[in-house]
Amino acid sequence: MGKGKYQLPGGHLEFGETWVECAHREVLEEAGVRLVNVRFASVVNSIKLEEQYHYVTIIMQGELDREQPGEPENLEPEKNEGWTWTQWDRFPPEEQLFLPLAGLRQQGFQPFRNSVSHPEALL
Repeated sequence: MGKGKYQLPGGHLEFGETWVECAHREVLEEAGVRLVNVRFASVVNSIKLEEQYHYVTIIMQGELDREQPGEPENLEPEKNEGWTWTQWDRFPPEEQLFLPLAGLRQQGFQPFRNSVSHPEALL
């Protein structure tokens, strides 16, 4: 469903894991960077009937830990083509976005409205 689409680091919760723990783990596993100030951002109910796809996606928000060296790197090349910093308002058209990310955009979500961090997201 997400192959070839722009998406954010993420994955499934492990048994007993909190949303914050999952966000830390998935970003570290997929992009090799650590986050700070991780918090709930939104939830997206993604349904695509013709593909029998239905996921409820919990969107977490955090900031890159600038105390740690390094930039994001693609640690799962079999799952995605790579990571790039992209300004939120310059995301590609919705048909190029992973369904939950397109849903987040449709909600009118603005991750930097109340934030002083960088106005870009890791795609």
